[in-house]
Amino acid sequence: MFIVDLCFNLKLYTQNVFSDSEGKREKIDELLKYIDERLHTLESEKEELKEYQKWDKMRRSLEYTIHDHELRDTRRKLDEVQSLIQHCFV
Repeated sequence: MFIVDLCFNLKLYTQNVFSDSEGKREKIDELLKYIDERLHTLESEKEELKEYQKWDKMRRSLEYTIHDHELRDTRRKLDEVQSLIQHCFV
């Protein structure tokens, strides 16, 4: 009888360990799924960021070009006005 009880208790213990292990495995699987989904999301966001940075760089370059052109044009006009003023007073 002792052996039968021992075997029964061992079987119950083994079933509990297996059940606990199965629950832990399911949690690990859920975490791995979440991590995989998050990785895909981050990869997508990374690509979006690269695209944004490319267009932002182009935008800043165009803004600089426009600003530089306007500055040169303004300086040219200022030089013309100063030249006219000098010729008027000479």
